[in-house]
Amino acid sequence: RNITLVSFPVGNLINGVQAIAVSDELSELVYERGLRRFVFSLFGVRTISIAIAELLAVHAQKILEEGGSVKLCHLDFVQEELFGQTRFSSFMPMFPDVVTAERAF
Repeated sequence: RNITLVSFPVGNLINGVQAIAVSDELSELVYERGLRRFVFSLFGVRTISIAIAELLAVHAQKILEEGGSVKLCHLDFVQEELFGQTRFSSFMPMFPDVVTAERAF
């Protein structure tokens, strides 16, 4: 089924250095490796900035344009609110865990 699990460092995803690293990694996975089906797991992420949430959304939209799909999982209540209020969850559906997210493909 070729589903790629993308996890993030435990703690806070809030600064520019992290944003660049996330962007570079996702670009490599999509454009150099040709991967198209992703689960973004926020397990262990305590805080995520709106800038990084927007970055994930931009990459998710690019993945969708390439015929792929992105699912989110392991979001806490605040993260669910963020992705819901920004409407990012309209193209990155949220799931409680990796297994459930993978089954949604």
